[in-house]
Amino acid sequence: MLIQSQVLAASSLTTDQIIDVVAILVPLLIAFAGGIFLIYRWRHRAERTVRIDAYNKLHHDAQEIVKSHERESVFFQEDRTLQKSFSKNMTLINVDTDSQYTNELPHFEGSYLITGEAGCGKSEILKHDFHTCWRRQCRRRRLSAKTGTYYFDAEALLNLLKEDGRRRREELLARIKAARLRKLLLYVDGVDELTDDNMERFRQILAEIQDSVQVLVPRFSCRTEFANKHLRENHFDHRYAVKPWEQVQLAVLSDQILDSLKEEHFPRLQAVRNDMRHGEIPWNFINSPLLLKLLLYMKLYGQHDIALTSNKFSFYSEFFRTLISVYQGRNHHASYDVDHEIDEVAKAVFDAYTNGEKTVSSFPSLAPILKQRSGQRGEKVGLTHETFYEYLVARYYHIQFQKDTLSRECVDVMKSPYSNDFADFITDAFSADSEKQQILTMKLMVRLYAYTLLPSVRDMLQRQFAIENLCDQTLSDSMNDTLSAVSEKQNPFLTLKYEIIFRMGRFPPEIERDMRIRFLEFVYEYDTNTGAKYDQPYFEAVLKRCCAISASFLGGERVELDYIRHMLDFGTYPYDENYDLANRSHTLVYYSDVPDSNLDTFRDRHAENSWSFARAKRMERLAFPLPDSISDMTAKEKKKFYFRAFDIATIYTFLRSRPHQTLSPEELHILTDFKIDFIGMSDERRTILRDMKEETLRLAQSRG
Repeated sequence: MLIQSQVLAASSLTTDQIIDVVAILVPLLIAFAGGIFLIYRWRHRAERTVRIDAYNKLHHDAQEIVKSHERESVFFQEDRTLQKSFSKNMTLINVDTDSQYTNELPHFEGSYLITGEAGCGKSEILKHDFHTCWRRQCRRRRLSAKTGTYYFDAEALLNLLKEDGRRRREELLARIKAARLRKLLLYVDGVDELTDDNMERFRQILAEIQDSVQVLVPRFSCRTEFANKHLRENHFDHRYAVKPWEQVQLAVLSDQILDSLKEEHFPRLQAVRNDMRHGEIPWNFINSPLLLKLLLYMKLYGQHDIALTSNKFSFYSEFFRTLISVYQGRNHHASYDVDHEIDEVAKAVFDAYTNGEKTVSSFPSLAPILKQRSGQRGEKVGLTHETFYEYLVARYYHIQFQKDTLSRECVDVMKSPYSNDFADFITDAFSADSEKQQILTMKLMVRLYAYTLLPSVRDMLQRQFAIENLCDQTLSDSMNDTLSAVSEKQNPFLTLKYEIIFRMGRFPPEIERDMRIRFLEFVYEYDTNTGAKYDQPYFEAVLKRCCAISASFLGGERVELDYIRHMLDFGTYPYDENYDLANRSHTLVYYSDVPDSNLDTFRDRHAENSWSFARAKRMERLAFPLPDSISDMTAKEKKKFYFRAFDIATIYTFLRSRPHQTLSPEELHILTDFKIDFIGMSDERRTILRDMKEETLRLAQSRG
């Protein structure tokens, strides 16, 4: 009844009353709508301001990283000054289509990966493309299209990946989300400077960035070996490779760099120009823009007639001496100890390297090759190129064995894992020593190895090599600490042993050859102390394989051939699965056939694993023509000859472990024609080579 009465009352309103109500409500509705509109406009403008601020902050941070590479000296610039010179001289290859770009860079579209060797100009291309895209966005006002760019170098990326970098990661992701980007062009220079552990974190960050934008377009640069190991399964729209520079290209670049200088600043300019054009320059060694720049710097600032060798460690040592001497002269430090300063830098860099970092305290004497970020003065800084890290780590390693006695630091340098690029610098460091110093270093390494042995085996080694006084408690404690750090994922104790054995095969073969072979044979026969907490027989085989490889470089075939016999499963050969597995696994890791693999954890237990890189390298060595007599071979040819047995054994075991794989007609031709009979070789080597060749051909041909 109440509801009915209210309805009747409402229906009884007069027309005038309804008009009055509407007259009151309409302005209120208009005012309400206007308020909603103003609030929306205010929120939209506020959101746009936040988005623009985040967008600009992203670009500012990226520009700061790029600018930190730009130096006042032309020799260390990677900015726009010589971009035209680089693009007109280098040759870029599209790996997917085999297209070559000479005298110009391609118009980059989509995601891509640029690979090449150290110092070839990868970073230059990446920075050039970053600047080009940003300027294009500015001209076309692409902000409304929500396309952004960001740039990382290795140092900035490592700072983001560190355990304490969580806040920086959150800030970066917050800016990307606030910018509300539809597409983000993400430039990452020097991905190869990340470790295996960091790669996993890097992929996690990429996934988080991917979730924050609609389209992520990665554009990376790294060295070829690293790309093969870690980025083979990543999808890129294009893969480019910088073709190795030819002499004529570097000569033109040299003229362009020198022409950009002024004679009043460089009194030696004309003499250096003449020397580069008409002098004897070892272009087989000076084979990249980076090495060319370092050479020009030394000639202009240091000794004009600098003696050059093909030893990269010696070359970089001379460059660092020149660099610090220039600082010394400009600042009137007459009593400056140049080598001591380099050693201090080397220690700082090694400490950073072992902690997974890329920054060190700023050394004023190294200003031209230090990255400087705005607001970072006095803080830790990074070096402008990865090869500087490699040289300085090798120098610190080398220093530890220039003494008469061992120290805890010797253990520290030996238990650290090194990539091939670091290892090459270390090898050159010891090769540059006098023969007397190299012999002393070898003896120190044998002595250090004794501390890794079980007591009974250590006593045998002492007697056989006349080693006295193995009672250094500091070394014993350091070795125990190394042993206690062993886990399922890493074994620094075995790494240390492996490194010593590896080094024994890398000294010049003519120096103390017999002593080194005896040492390798001793370890091969008696050492079972791998420190492994599981799978002990496998790791013993790993240790033996390292002995066999090093012995093969020296022509010590007793160990080498014994290991190979244990890899063969036909005839009367004493096959051992662990020997076979250790060789296959380490071969795939070394040649980067299996992405993200490492020596401590990877096992080649799946026939689907690729072995294309390892196979290609071994076929290349088997196809290499050798003289008929061992006595006529060069040192390089002898290495290929002695390693021939390992090459064919490895090919056989990979074929046997992969029932459905075949060889190409070209590979079968190599296997058929490669030579196994040489004047001066032992009957035992001849027999085992013949058996392996016949069995490998039979197996390969049976599969069509």
